[in-house]
Amino acid sequence: TQQRNFAGELIVNDGVDVSFSSLSGVINDTFLNARAITLDSAGAAVGSTLRFNNTDQTVRNLSGDARSRIELGRGTMTLVATDSSRRFLGNLTGVGSVIKRGSANFEFRGSGGTDFYGATAVQQGAISTGSVDALRKTSGLILAAGATFSSAGRSQRVGALFGEAGSVVDMGAATLSVGFDAARVAELRQQFNATALLTQPHAHNNLSTTDAVKLQPHNTQAGHHKLQMNSTSIKSSHMENT
Repeated sequence: TQQRNFAGELIVNDGVDVSFSSLSGVINDTFLNARAITLDSAGAAVGSTLRFNNTDQTVRNLSGDARSRIELGRGTMTLVATDSSRRFLGNLTGVGSVIKRGSANFEFRGSGGTDFYGATAVQQGAISTGSVDALRKTSGLILAAGATFSSAGRSQRVGALFGEAGSVVDMGAATLSVGFDAARVAELRQQFNATALLTQPHAHNNLSTTDAVKLQPHNTQAGHHKLQMNSTSIKSSHMENT
């Protein structure tokens, strides 16, 4: 059932699994008012896990250690970040959507095993990456007006890039690769189990508009290039379109 009266921090310790499901049907936003969710595997033999079971959940101020795991399935995780000190270092899986809200930055570091194939939409604030290719399998990165994606100088790959006017991709001196080769596309199709799902971002209905991707030089500075992707500002020393 929905725990609307719980406003504290949910701490999942020592390899415990928390599953969002109900015998009576789908229950979304189970801990809607919880101020934070922390996955702390500590000394457990296996990591602590959140299983969405295809539900849609709002998660405030998420953090997780390197052995933690979030299994979305086809569900949507709406990350609301108001505390910039929190970050997720674990494994994110599934073909659902991640939607970032809240003014604080949220960091995805990834443990080297991130198997998230869905779309990542930044509606407010910023998402940063604490490792190379932290969201390397995401089918699309979607930025609303005023939203930021920052790589902290680490090279990244995304399947597609969409941005509204005023959104920013800040790569520093790193490389942003947009697009997948044939092998990765085949892998995505297998995961989504429907070719039609690849023709548009899975989170397309969470933004009012998106712009087509077009690369063109905008400004050149020593050691950096600032490119304009229609209305999305790209700051990078190297841009690849594959």
